[in-house]
Amino acid sequence: VKHMTASEHREAARGALSGRWGLAIGTGLVASALMGGASFGFSFPTSFESGNINVSNEEAVKIIVTVLLVLAAVFAIAFIAGSIYGIFSSIIQAGYCSFNLKLIDYEEPAFRDLFSQFRNAKSIIVAYLLRFAFELIGYMLFIVPGIIISYNYAMVPYILADDPTVSAKEALRM
Repeated sequence: VKHMTASEHREAARGALSGRWGLAIGTGLVASALMGGASFGFSFPTSFESGNINVSNEEAVKIIVTVLLVLAAVFAIAFIAGSIYGIFSSIIQAGYCSFNLKLIDYEEPAFRDLFSQFRNAKSIIVAYLLRFAFELIGYMLFIVPGIIISYNYAMVPYILADDPTVSAKEALRM
């Protein structure tokens, strides 16, 4: 196996992009927008400045319980929405990997390739959840193991996009 130099890699990339710059940039921007998501910021008052407020202990407990229930509901909804979004973006990421693989292999990539991996969603979702769990454990141990684990699994979406018959566990192992 001949190893390519950096200049040979650049030349191969330029050749693959020849006449396809607009498609590649447009697809990349849409993929980034779909995977980047929206961030929702919640702001709560940290202090109350008003006149004399007289609240009985019973009323204060009711207010605190209500606020805690609302916060729990907001966090639960955010967790569920974030999980669904993470799963969706992992499938889009595999589609974008499929687009890039076709591009570099001088096949005919198309914008629809971005959505081509929904048929392989089961393996992608399992790989995403396993990868997330391993990375979370690595980051909880120390930051460096989490970074190393992230790099170890960086090519998993490419492996799954390249060969849909590969299982999630096999893709993580590879």
